[in-house]
Amino acid sequence: AVLGAVLALPQLIKLFKTRDTAGVSLLNWQLVVGSGLAWTWHGIDVGQPPVWVPNLLMGLSGLAIVWMICTHRRISLPKTLIMPAGVLVVSLLIDNFYRFLGAAPDSAQATLAHSVFGFVVNIPQMIGVLAQMRSIIREPDLKGFSIAYMGMLCSVQYLWLIWSLFSGESAIRVGAGAMAALTTVAIIVYVLRQIGVIKPKQDTEAPAAQDGPLVP
Repeated sequence: AVLGAVLALPQLIKLFKTRDTAGVSLLNWQLVVGSGLAWTWHGIDVGQPPVWVPNLLMGLSGLAIVWMICTHRRISLPKTLIMPAGVLVVSLLIDNFYRFLGAAPDSAQATLAHSVFGFVVNIPQMIGVLAQMRSIIREPDLKGFSIAYMGMLCSVQYLWLIWSLFSGESAIRVGAGAMAALTTVAIIVYVLRQIGVIKPKQDTEAPAAQDGPLVP
């Protein structure tokens, strides 16, 4: 829970230091905000402070990063927040569907609803990781991207997965399992980019090196 609470700090600190959002995926952080707030509601609903406290802080940190990206790239913040709001509403409807059926919180219907919620609420975040992975592959400049953030995100997912096996939290078990696998792949892609196995499209199409300066 503590690691989850500070998960976005490496990326947030890097943006404050560099004032440069190059290589940072706006879509990823929009989805982090939506899913973070959805998990906050779920944690409050099932009475699990270890779930809702860190996710609330994660959602707020993600919101700060979205604001910085919008400011740097001159994008409308209100329009940018429409997507996180949609993610939040849809996720809550799924998580509480068993109530519409008149089922009890400890029923099989509730467990199924929470499991579906755990996967669906993480679909946006998984798409966000895929979007960040795409940026890692395609962007020529990654100085705004924090690999420390991705590493922490991956570690936290594995910790949540282990916790869910002992606590019986079906939503966490499904969601964390999927995210752990995907973030592991993202880190592998970053390593391959750093060692030169993967090169951005711009690099592969760049002209051959010359002795003198290139003239536009």
